[in-house]
Amino acid sequence: MREFMKSMFGFSWAMSLFGARQLGNSLRADAATQQQSAAELDAVTHAAEEQMGDTLKSLFKSGDRIQRGVVDMMSGAPRGSNAPGASASPGGGAQSPSSQPTNSNTSSSPAHGTVRAARVPSRVNPGRLDASAFVVLGEGLAAGMGDFTLSEETQRQSFPAQMAEQMQTPFPQPLIQAPGICSPAGFAEMPVLIPSPLQTTVFDQVPPPTVSNFSVPGYRLTDALNLRPSQPVINRESAKQTACNLILGILPLARGTDGALPTQLECALARRPTLTFVELGYQEAIEAAVKGDPDLLPSLDSFRADYARLLQPLRQCGSEVLALTIPDPFVTAHFSDITLAAKIIKVEPSFLLNVYGLSADDLVTVNGLNEISFQLFGKSFHSLPEGSILNSEIAREISRRIGDLNAALITLAQEHGALVYDLDGLFRKVKHEGISLGTRQLTAEYLGGFYSLNGYYPGATGHAIIASELLHLLNLTYGADFPQADVQGVSMTDPVAAYEQAGGPVWPSSAMPLSLSPAATNTSDFALGGSDLGEMTAVEQSPSGWEELGQPQGESAGVLRLPEGLEQVLPLSKAASYFGDGIGAVNCRDPQGIQWGSCSSWLFGGLALVDSHLSGYLRIRFTPPAGNVTRFEVSFLDGFAGEDAVLTTPQFFKMWFQQARVDEVPGMVSSGTLNLATGDVSDLKFYARYSSTALFALVGVNPTFPRVPLSFPGQYGSAWARFEQRADGKLDFTFYGSTFVPLGNNLRWPLNFVGPSGQFATVPSNGTTMHPHLHLSTREPAPPAALDQCPDIPFNTIQEFTLFSHNSSFGDAFTLDSSQLGGRATGRSHLLGRVLIQFGVRSYNSVPIAVSCVSAGGMMSEMPASPITAVFPGRLYPGPQGFDEFLRFPLRTYSLDDLAIIDDPFDISVGSVDLRTGMCLNEMLHRGFINQDL
Repeated sequence: MREFMKSMFGFSWAMSLFGARQLGNSLRADAATQQQSAAELDAVTHAAEEQMGDTLKSLFKSGDRIQRGVVDMMSGAPRGSNAPGASASPGGGAQSPSSQPTNSNTSSSPAHGTVRAARVPSRVNPGRLDASAFVVLGEGLAAGMGDFTLSEETQRQSFPAQMAEQMQTPFPQPLIQAPGICSPAGFAEMPVLIPSPLQTTVFDQVPPPTVSNFSVPGYRLTDALNLRPSQPVINRESAKQTACNLILGILPLARGTDGALPTQLECALARRPTLTFVELGYQEAIEAAVKGDPDLLPSLDSFRADYARLLQPLRQCGSEVLALTIPDPFVTAHFSDITLAAKIIKVEPSFLLNVYGLSADDLVTVNGLNEISFQLFGKSFHSLPEGSILNSEIAREISRRIGDLNAALITLAQEHGALVYDLDGLFRKVKHEGISLGTRQLTAEYLGGFYSLNGYYPGATGHAIIASELLHLLNLTYGADFPQADVQGVSMTDPVAAYEQAGGPVWPSSAMPLSLSPAATNTSDFALGGSDLGEMTAVEQSPSGWEELGQPQGESAGVLRLPEGLEQVLPLSKAASYFGDGIGAVNCRDPQGIQWGSCSSWLFGGLALVDSHLSGYLRIRFTPPAGNVTRFEVSFLDGFAGEDAVLTTPQFFKMWFQQARVDEVPGMVSSGTLNLATGDVSDLKFYARYSSTALFALVGVNPTFPRVPLSFPGQYGSAWARFEQRADGKLDFTFYGSTFVPLGNNLRWPLNFVGPSGQFATVPSNGTTMHPHLHLSTREPAPPAALDQCPDIPFNTIQEFTLFSHNSSFGDAFTLDSSQLGGRATGRSHLLGRVLIQFGVRSYNSVPIAVSCVSAGGMMSEMPASPITAVFPGRLYPGPQGFDEFLRFPLRTYSLDDLAIIDDPFDISVGSVDLRTGMCLNEMLHRGFINQDL
């Protein structure tokens, strides 16, 4: 023992003297030699570190960081600067400390304890890992899929992007402008419309960079090996192929490159990766789960063969590979057992079992939760649509097969020398334990803060947790010292972490029905209010003749005669009168966008549309005419009662619009001026108060909701009215008005989940806007000549129509009194582009619509600079493009160059289509701007 002790002290003394000599030599050397000596000393340090156990290694790292920080402070250099002793950047070169992240980061694996913040060093130690060429192969999870689309806001928060920031390695992504592309499995599939409204270049920058994240939403393992980008760039039949084209092949496709373009795997290999993540297989698992079909999963043999084809070339090119296991969707928020579903919906479990005839071990999907809550909110109970409930036996079979795939994945990774991270295990841990995050406990329940609205893709905080887990694994495996993601910081701005379930007590059994309605129908048909179209055909009225050609708004034929006594009371035509809204539910993070309601990040794929048909009486009083001009005042008598309707969006959200009413505003008088000779109505002001169950919900969860009454046209809107002579000496009256109401910051959007205390489940919705509109008429709409005139209406969808340029044009008439020009002129420019129509669901005899005009499909370009774009507080998107034509005066001709139609994003085009005729009930005008050079 004595000799051993002598040797130990001698070794320690010799190493100290050796280090002192090296230090002296380095201090006398030039800067380059000092840097080389520092690297040699670090190499010895890392070699010694690798011989330590986990406990000693952790202690050593902590001490080493403290010592290096002390040296930095003593020398006055920024911490982790490129002074002697600082570690090199992952790319091998010096990086400016000012360009490095300065936010806080977690210092422990968040899935294994409470998250703690730690300072990020300005230079990271990659250990034995070369992360300079970091690429990812994956599907929607690794791509950063949001609630219902993939867009730049969620892409920037994907776990690979958060990891790359912590590793300080470049990681360009194909960032897609909101509202994004693709649709998650199990929900309404949106049409492939690119560019869509509010998109210009589609990409965040054009041309997009050569990317490192090759993940494509909807990709299966076989797609990574076989699916290639191909013309046309916008494939209207396949969102997945279009996403493949945009993410993997947009540059060669734009250049017209001949030959087969590379697959996802070939794109990654072309980057000569040093570190590759593989996140594939989850799409197959999701599809099998949401459709309840185990056969949608790949066979074990084909999975083994395909995964080996993926791993082998990646390892042969020298890349380190980290493969992620496939999460089981049944541990995510997309599926809830009966007890959990009852908790979320705010009912007793017995209600679900008895009323809907469910079994105790059935699973309720996100769509099922939403449908049951919708029926509960409207007190209208019917059989559940397909995709609401999943049998537990099928779920167990799918889970078993996913387990087999994961076992094969782990074996293959070991055979090819790849690292494996158990992502399935992390999702299970979240399911059973949750995540402690300050005062908030994130759970795997629906609206529990970890998963987004689709229920199976995590939000930004969930991605940060995954990133920290993977960074922790890289640190342990490669001796790296990557700081973990700032989970706490990310959660502060993550809307998913701010989701709130419904609070308060559950509905008592005494308030619940014992069974479904006797005439149970699928509520997705939305046959509302007993309004069979056959009833409407009994309305008889002779056509007046103007219907064929139309009539300018605000004008009438002939001189009008006022009614006796200068007052009349007439009933509204229920078929022609309605009020409604087009609500742009968004969650905006831009202060200017929130203020002006000019954001594009739709929560549910489009506007929330609704129309409710009105019954009641109008009283109109006229003043004695003076020179054929009279003032009139309109009152609503006892107000107008609205038909039950449904507020719906293209994806997921719907809410009953019951107890609907339109009433007068106390102290405010709706009025205008009527020219009896011309029929012109001017100085028109209309005031109204709306109410309905859906509006009560929106107002109830937002204490700061604007309390001002609605006025038409208001500060930004439009309004018109028309009087028409009747045979009985009275005047038929028709009015239409729309306005714009931005709701501002700190806003919450209510979902259907609510208990008897009225505490709704909510999600953040800053920058949401309302577009209320009102159509009143005492004149019945013209009846159809035949019952089959109206085409089949695709309810609750967005449809794309291509303009026929020969019949589409913009024009104007100029009446300048100028001798130099010689008199009047007319100009016209034919238009090339598309019209998008969003249809709502049926309400009485009509369906609400919203119309957008956009540029030709596949045209990705910035809006040309103009006075409009310079002052507009948000992104304007190009509409139909005009051809270069001419404005001809008798003595001079002007060229109409670069003409474009631009939608007015504030006064949007909304209307209502009569389901008997296919004609609009209101005289719908498309409002926008004209951008052109003369």
